[in-house]
Amino acid sequence: MVRSSGASNWARNVAWRPCAEVTDAGPCYELTMSVKGLQADRLSVEVRDEVLIILGRAEAGPFSRGREQSEFHRMVGLPADALRTGATARLEGELLVVRIPKAQIASGARLDLEVPGDDRGAQRDVEVGG
Repeated sequence: MVRSSGASNWARNVAWRPCAEVTDAGPCYELTMSVKGLQADRLSVEVRDEVLIILGRAEAGPFSRGREQSEFHRMVGLPADALRTGATARLEGELLVVRIPKAQIASGARLDLEVPGDDRGAQRDVEVGG
């Protein structure tokens, strides 16, 4: 016989899954999620490894019945160039907005090229990248 570890109770309380949209906003990735009726103290946002994790809980409101609690749990995989530090989360009216900065990749660099045996002893500039 297989026993549940409480997952069935959790699943029973999940009443909604807020819509979320992830966009490339230039220097950062931006996730917006409708969290109508939730206060900041009912939301948890964290970046763990390569995943953005958002948890929310409502009590007796538009997404719950009576005194029951209603919860959601969203996990979003992050692109390789997303920085794990510097992310921000902000409640803007009924929207949760999470911004995750991108790593800045150098587009090019100039290197000095030494030429062995060059009797002038000069160095030449070489363009790298692009």
